[in-house]
Amino acid sequence: MLTGEFYALQNDAIKIENVVVCGTRGWTVPNSPDEFKDDNDKKIYDREVIRMELALQDLEKIKKENDYLIAMIHYPPFNAKLMDSDFTRLFEKYKINAVVYGHLHGKNCRACKFVEKNGVKYYLTACDQVDCQLVDII
Repeated sequence: MLTGEFYALQNDAIKIENVVVCGTRGWTVPNSPDEFKDDNDKKIYDREVIRMELALQDLEKIKKENDYLIAMIHYPPFNAKLMDSDFTRLFEKYKINAVVYGHLHGKNCRACKFVEKNGVKYYLTACDQVDCQLVDII
């Protein structure tokens, strides 16, 4: 159970002042549109896409004009080639300003800490990748 000023997001959204944040776990995006390890991998991916859309629909219900919209997802929403995915298409459809994600760790991680793609800002915020420093999401 969370106490104080902590909120758990799971397929839903919360508004704090003029910022609306939504999120879900997500899943590994394949290197090509239909390349999954197995049927179970695709099943999880498809389920997480549905969950993200539920979160974005909840965001739509509570947002107001000029709110800043942030989606949080644990896994990167694109592959190493930054190809579009079902997740990135949802972020574009719902006009999300910024996406915060993690999951990528280690010295050999070759991911960019910031990418702007099709009008959406993507921030990699895995602690070891940002030296445990706060990241301005603007």
